[in-house]
Amino acid sequence: MKRSGREAIRAALQAEMKRDRSVFLLGPSVGLEGGREQTTSGLIHEFGPARVMDLPLAPLALLGAGLGAAYTGLRPVLEWPELESFAGSALARAAGISHQQWNAPAPLVVRASTAAGWGVMPQGWKVLLPSDPATAQGLLLAAIRDPNPVLFLETPALDAMLGEVPEAPTAMAPGRARVVRPGSDLSIFTGGAAVSVALELAESLAGDGTEAEVVDLLSLEPLDEATIAGSLRKTSKGMILYAPPAPGGWPERLAARLQEAAFSDLDAPMIPTPLAPPPQLAAIARRLASY
Repeated sequence: MKRSGREAIRAALQAEMKRDRSVFLLGPSVGLEGGREQTTSGLIHEFGPARVMDLPLAPLALLGAGLGAAYTGLRPVLEWPELESFAGSALARAAGISHQQWNAPAPLVVRASTAAGWGVMPQGWKVLLPSDPATAQGLLLAAIRDPNPVLFLETPALDAMLGEVPEAPTAMAPGRARVVRPGSDLSIFTGGAAVSVALELAESLAGDGTEAEVVDLLSLEPLDEATIAGSLRKTSKGMILYAPPAPGGWPERLAARLQEAAFSDLDAPMIPTPLAPPPQLAAIARRLASY
């Protein structure tokens, strides 16, 4: 069936709240206002204010409440108002470190918009970046069931995007990239809203005889290094296409990791490239493919 991104996210939340009574929502507008872009609309009437909780706009108090609930065995899903105070906060670091170093379950999901700029990604968190309604629904289900703390990044374009989704919401395995267009001359690694731009770029390059492979990362942490390295072994050239602001500087981090891990396979440096007018992107891609 066809659904918008916001409908897919709402369907995932609704399905998981029906399946597991430990799942509940927290945020400054998740209840009567229906959440960001109406992604939680009506859920307070279905599940009640004890499981869809409107809290004041106090981000660190919100994170503290969610983390405390996660440590008691509940599965809170937070709608985060802004990211500037998140990445560097002691609470975010505590959630990541407690699971990563001490294996203490911290089943906490933070839903945040990539429209806000921010600093480093917190250690120990999984970071998911869906690119269409189907991946938004599947990855959100997986995030809620995960014992790790998960940062779920939603692009502004995702909410209105239409796409086919399974009639019965089905979880996707996090940490796996997907090749959405095969090619042999250049690998384009991307995620979120930039995937559609990468596909258009690949089609325009094909008119000149350059076959670009487009890899939708879906997960920034952990990275699917097997899929990424396999693509680079085939093409020997890589371009990292992203929509700014890039959460946690992931394009530069990815470029550094790949240049170290796949150095012997590369014919040219990895180039992190922000979205730009199509002719400019095409010129960069053609130059890379020509090496």
